[in-house]
Amino acid sequence: SLNFSTKTDSQGYFRWDSAPHDEVLFNIAKKGLMSIHNYPMQAGIQYRVLMTAPFKIKGKIISGSPTERIVNFIATTGYYFEKEKFVWDDANSVVFTGDNYELNITEPLEFKIKLQSEGFQTLESPVFTPLSSSMNYDFVMHPEY
Repeated sequence: SLNFSTKTDSQGYFRWDSAPHDEVLFNIAKKGLMSIHNYPMQAGIQYRVLMTAPFKIKGKIISGSPTERIVNFIATTGYYFEKEKFVWDDANSVVFTGDNYELNITEPLEFKIKLQSEGFQTLESPVFTPLSSSMNYDFVMHPEY
């Protein structure tokens, strides 16, 4: 395994003077855009890498009880980096007020969403795959009794 990290210039170019002559698989990321995993590159070839907008998932959070209102909630995204390796991205959890949410998914991996709200049971979504540009998904959270 090699570890190489760099930033591009304003035109998107970079140099790796000590690059191996064999093909190397790159993971490419830019904040706010969809990451690219295992992009094959090799020395001596100029590449143009097109990064796309993130996958957007949005919807409503509905209380499962007519007498209990959801005031705010925390949404955390978790990714399947390998078939059996699932990781919650707790450092990037988002706090929402009200009953709407919108998340930008920047990893091209299967993912789940975990919702937490005081007085309600923690809720995990089914597994989603970011195949299109966006989707809607509503959640129903039930009070902790």
